[in-house]
Amino acid sequence: MSEANRSIFQHFLDEVVERGNLSVIEDVISPQFLNHDPRLPHLPPDLEGEKRFFAELHASFESLEVQVQEFRAFQELVVCRSTWSGMHVGTFAGLPCTRRRVSLEVVDILKFRDGFLMERWGLLDHWHLLNQLKGDPT
Repeated sequence: MSEANRSIFQHFLDEVVERGNLSVIEDVISPQFLNHDPRLPHLPPDLEGEKRFFAELHASFESLEVQVQEFRAFQELVVCRSTWSGMHVGTFAGLPCTRRRVSLEVVDILKFRDGFLMERWGLLDHWHLLNQLKGDPT
């Protein structure tokens, strides 16, 4: 089952993050999904919050790419460490379009059940992303 869950999440990264195919969200994420670490503070920790996050992400960034550094699967858990990058083309986190290419370090710990993503714990390097959007190289 662990390899199947890894494949499901890889499909999610390819379709939702890189291609912006938001219809895949409901194919992968359970209606009972719980995000223990919502990606943005104003979003609810559920399926609706994930839909809103990826809609906002694709409204604000184009040419999104995911570079996976590490991918591990253990029974019902998948751990993925990756870098997301894209061109900032719209307001994000209150910051207007900069046309800068930016990157974001992401660590996801995911729990699957019956082929659906049920829970997520994660870390996003928001500080580094916001500094890039503000033009601060640190």
